[in-house]
Amino acid sequence: MTSPGIKLFGVNGSNQLVWRETNEHGEKWKVIQSLDEKENGKTLQVKHLTSIEGVLFLINDGTYTGYDGAGRLLARFATTTPLAPSTVGHAIKVNGLASLSGALYSVSSYLGRRAPVFHNENWVDLKVPNLAGIQGMTATREHLIAFKGDELWKWKPGMKSWEQLVDSDSDKISRSSAFVAIAAVGDDDDIYAIIKVVGAAHELWVRKNGTGEWKKHGKIDPVRTMTAAMAMDLPTTLNDVAELQVATV
Repeated sequence: MTSPGIKLFGVNGSNQLVWRETNEHGEKWKVIQSLDEKENGKTLQVKHLTSIEGVLFLINDGTYTGYDGAGRLLARFATTTPLAPSTVGHAIKVNGLASLSGALYSVSSYLGRRAPVFHNENWVDLKVPNLAGIQGMTATREHLIAFKGDELWKWKPGMKSWEQLVDSDSDKISRSSAFVAIAAVGDDDDIYAIIKVVGAAHELWVRKNGTGEWKKHGKIDPVRTMTAAMAMDLPTTLNDVAELQVATV
């Protein structure tokens, strides 16, 4: 069952942070703010998003001092009020970002893990065989769930390699479709998936974790990445907001 405080956060094709209720139907997301940031004449794009305990972690394609070609790991509180994210580390050529058991995980040329601290920290290589082609990632309480094309894959600590998540109900989703963004939501670990159907609009589907059953919720405007997070109430004074921003540096 989804907690009433949990919302879906996403980043759309205009590089805007957006949100919607988990039980909401309809195509539109609500815009929070632009995430545009200039660096050497380039507008940086946020590619991946996850959350831990009321904090959103984002990865953009900016550089980080001392790391050639690295993206930057950013953090901001999970609020529907505009709040500038702060740089808290690096992330090199990441294809997926998720949180599991209080840690951050990223997929690049390796599966890496680091603590969700608000300063730079190296990613630890978990020595798991690389799963080529990953496009995005989320996590249930036990597993990382990654997608590539129309496939879902799972991994959890202790597993030697990724395993494909096969559903008896998966034929409900056309095999000519492809996942665009996924997020695990609620205590039941239901997976919300935005799917692009060839020749049609994007659709929101929900997979019930207990049964593996997929259910279509209808059309939805696409986002490039999304996560579920417990939304925070933001203090209303400018001084309190400034203190929150300082806390993430």
